[in-house]
Amino acid sequence: MNLFTPKEAALNYANASVAKSKLALPNMALLSILAGMLIAFPGAVTNMATYALENNSSIRMISGLLFAFGLGMVILSGAELFTGNTLMSIGLLDKRIGLCGMLRNWVVVFLGNFVGSLIVAIITAKFGWVGAGNGALAVFSMKVAIGKMTMPFQNAFFMGVLCNILVTLGVLFSLSSKDVAGRILGAYTPVAFFVICGFNHSIADMYFGVCGLLTAQVYGITAENLTWFNQEMDECANDYVAYILELVEAAKETCSDPVVLIEQRVDFSRWVEQGFGTSDAILIADGTIHVIDYKHGLGILVSAVENPQLKCF
Repeated sequence: MNLFTPKEAALNYANASVAKSKLALPNMALLSILAGMLIAFPGAVTNMATYALENNSSIRMISGLLFAFGLGMVILSGAELFTGNTLMSIGLLDKRIGLCGMLRNWVVVFLGNFVGSLIVAIITAKFGWVGAGNGALAVFSMKVAIGKMTMPFQNAFFMGVLCNILVTLGVLFSLSSKDVAGRILGAYTPVAFFVICGFNHSIADMYFGVCGLLTAQVYGITAENLTWFNQEMDECANDYVAYILELVEAAKETCSDPVVLIEQRVDFSRWVEQGFGTSDAILIADGTIHVIDYKHGLGILVSAVENPQLKCF
């Protein structure tokens, strides 16, 4: 087989870390900007491919299968990616590079990766790309950004740790192969795993976060309000809960055991072609079904008048 042994692959990276630590600053900066762009592009691809989907499992699966090509592009192009370059610690432990050389690379590459992801984020957010689906892609991009930027620090940190374990394994698996196809496949599988699992890649999140923030500006939403929670949402959610409880109490007058289903997957494809979705709440009583749909958007009005989703229900 065209493979190096694990020991040989580790030694290969130890040797590569020497070259990385001695890269001229302009070369290091340009290669790191390239890597940031090569990771941002798959981020844009996954947003475009999944913005119209509702099922979270499908979103993660498709995102994982598409995003995973990013690391292979980085490795084959020779670009400098911070998350992969954390493996330079192998060269440090093997006493082939010094601490200063490793830290120099990490700092420059991290900043360069941010610049690369920033370039792609600015172009996609500011020049009409997020307008796909009559703004649906813009809403999805902002939701992705919100989810990442409001994650508790400890969650983000440990999800990042798990992600980087898989990224570095992908780099090592890629370097274990002696041919191009093996290198791509070696990098592909671990990356697909971390995306499907929902782990956080620091460089990819640079693109998702900045794209979401810039998209919010394009649509006139201030960054201060770009959170999952505010006082208005709290009041609306409480009203929503109170409304459902009122319906339950009313249903009990004619039904001893009404059933309430929250975030219920529904399939009405028997009557509407490809008709399916997730209902916020369903109340089932004797002879009556209430389908309750809660809307609290990000600045894009959803009217109940002639609403096609409500008509389907």
